[in-house]
Amino acid sequence: MTDRLVKEHAALRLEIAQAYQRLFSTDLGQLVLEDLTKFAHGGETCIKTRDDGSICPYQTMRANGRREVLLRIEKLIDLDISALHTHMMETSQDDWNADKG
Repeated sequence: MTDRLVKEHAALRLEIAQAYQRLFSTDLGQLVLEDLTKFAHGGETCIKTRDDGSICPYQTMRANGRREVLLRIEKLIDLDISALHTHMMETSQDDWNADKG
């Protein structure tokens, strides 16, 4: 990936993070986030058990997938945009490729 493409992609990531922050900083955004937190098992274990006490891998994977979405939203909301902008604009192609893994 060329440096130009890396910076364009970084700028897009920055714009997305800013959009998440604007959206979830509103009263309606907070209401949605509270609902998503309940739906995505925020603050509780993702391990789901059957009636007999054994772990159900399918329900556990589904709960973990929901939680992963919530964690991404929370991460983007909590980002320091100015630090992210500085980091993304200074990241070299090698660093970018290493971070993708």
